[in-house]
Amino acid sequence: MKRKYTPEMAQDRLQSLARLPRQVFVGMDVITGFPGETDADFEDSYTKLVEWPWSRLHVFPYSERQGTPATRLPGAIRPEVRAELAERLRRLSDQRLHQIYEAAVQAGQVGEVLWEGRGRDRVEGREWWTGHTPGYLRVWMPAEEAGLIRNRVSDFRVSGLHFDPAAGEYRLLGSIS
Repeated sequence: MKRKYTPEMAQDRLQSLARLPRQVFVGMDVITGFPGETDADFEDSYTKLVEWPWSRLHVFPYSERQGTPATRLPGAIRPEVRAELAERLRRLSDQRLHQIYEAAVQAGQVGEVLWEGRGRDRVEGREWWTGHTPGYLRVWMPAEEAGLIRNRVSDFRVSGLHFDPAAGEYRLLGSIS
């Protein structure tokens, strides 16, 4: 796709971010089924992604855009194959993100959280304060446990993990410590 970087350059950048003293959330866009991509190419990419330190993948199958040079490339891949490859990478991304959140639960303390606003649980109707850690982990705390904390930073103690299938996101549950 005429990228100006190599896989080795990407790996070096990711490893340098992983060495930082605080957790960094690294999201990457990945296209599957680009014309000419072979099974070996995909497996090589998959292996690298398993090994590299990233947080979440934004995966989508290649789609033709009329008039672009890629539509003239040989080796077109059937749409159903593109979709299968994308789903495989999405599962890998979900597994990685789950591991990151589980590690935060095991640690019990994620440090500072920037409180961004209030939200309502769609199932129970309960109100929550929502925010993010510096490592971009989403946290929720029952609204009744704090006054007006929007745009404030406080330490946070983790008590559990919740996955909201409707939103497709993990949330650390807990309280201000």
